Amino acid sequence: MNLLFAGDLHIADKAPSGRVDDYMETMLGKLESITALCKKHKVEHAFFTGDIYHVKQPNRVSHGLVQRLIGAFKAFPCPVYVVPGNHDYGPEGIDSLPRQPLGTLEKAGAIELLMEMKGFGVKDGNPEFWIVPRPYNAVAEGVHTGVTDPSYYALTEEEHEKIRGQKAPVIGLAHGSLVAPGDSRQYPTVDVSQIPGLEDYNLLVSGHIHESLGVVQVGTTVFANPGSVARTRRDLASYARTIEVLLVGVDKDGVSVEEVPLPDVLPALEVFGRRSPDDTVELEGVDADEISNFVELLGQGIRADQMSIPELLAELGDLEPKVKAEVQRHLEEAS
Repeated sequence: MNLLFAGDLHIADKAPSGRVDDYMETMLGKLESITALCKKHKVEHAFFTGDIYHVKQPNRVSHGLVQRLIGAFKAFPCPVYVVPGNHDYGPEGIDSLPRQPLGTLEKAGAIELLMEMKGFGVKDGNPEFWIVPRPYNAVAEGVHTGVTDPSYYALTEEEHEKIRGQKAPVIGLAHGSLVAPGDSRQYPTVDVSQIPGLEDYNLLVSGHIHESLGVVQVGTTVFANPGSVARTRRDLASYARTIEVLLVGVDKDGVSVEEVPLPDVLPALEVFGRRSPDDTVELEGVDADEISNFVELLGQGIRADQMSIPELLAELGDLEPKVKAEVQRHLEEAS
């Protein structure tokens, strides 16, 4: 049985800062390419790692875009499943999904949201494989404390009970800051080797981190992050990486994983405008790119009135400390 796993889509009506192409049409074209790959490889189930939408506020997502996504996902030759990401939530988190554009896709029958463990290809009560979803979780990400919780990604006792005595492969599908051992970042991450019972998974696929982290063997578990389908930032990672998906084979012997480049993807130099000297702003002691990063994030719809200050600062990522401190000061004064 062939499965396909694709990273965060981040589709939007308006292009992220720096993009000079027709961003929405480009992303819809990538969906068509993924659909074609599913047909070519006779894929029976397609999975996305979340962040289908780039903008969180429903009033900034057009009905036209929602309708076109419904059509795009219904054109797949197989069912499409999504584990929700942070860009798919409203201010109330996971409880907001029925009122979010992602919830509309499910209500329209275009996708199925994965919120709990599910067996696939069930025959005589036995599935051919299991999917264990882990939607974005602010607590597990350490948004408020700066300390991540690897145990969130471990199988629960109830999930253990379901797979006990069965040999079907177990595949984890997560939206979180998961990294392979030895991969250090300037923001809180979860080293997958620290997940209790990691060996319960044959394969653990993660989204949220946009760059491709490749396919890595960690003990008996394969860890993979194909990277975002979208390039939303004009940075080195966006210029250097190949846009790809994962083709996963499932059989009685376990799982196999192949990284498959998405065809007909334009080079980064063609979708990002070139910076000119007039684009930069000098600020003593602060890299101008950090200012661009903050402005871009504001353009994506981050709203201080809908998030706590720690949540907002966490969304800003690895900004230079001087910038982040100044942002925090203004937010605290405003509140």
